[in-house]
Amino acid sequence: MIQSTDRPENLSSRMSEVSISRVMAGLPDTIAVLFRRMMRAPRRSSLEMRRRVSRHIVDMETRAREADYVDVELAQSLANECHRLIDTLGPDASEEHYRLVQAAVLYFVTDEDAEGDASSLIGFDDDRLVVRRV
Repeated sequence: MIQSTDRPENLSSRMSEVSISRVMAGLPDTIAVLFRRMMRAPRRSSLEMRRRVSRHIVDMETRAREADYVDVELAQSLANECHRLIDTLGPDASEEHYRLVQAAVLYFVTDEDAEGDASSLIGFDDDRLVVRRV
């Protein structure tokens, strides 16, 4: 017998909370603080997120012409992963899932996060950690 706390909608909610907890547990504190802030950002459309990912790649390609240490190959790989995450935001996606995906995308497109994307040899390492945790 299903108890009131075990209804499918409650199970789904708990699964999402576990997912958020799992993501947050795998992030170092400096990254987790920024990621939490991004999870509270106003909701953006999938199209807007895709555009921001594409603009970030163009910006990184431009900066790579000026600095040899910008890892455009890793940036492009992460952009592809962001697009795949955005693909999961169908009409049935939970609010928690939407917030996680959006926060990962926002983290990726933010140049000055825990490690500046274009100002460090390891600029995309923190982005990779975030995107792959989600």
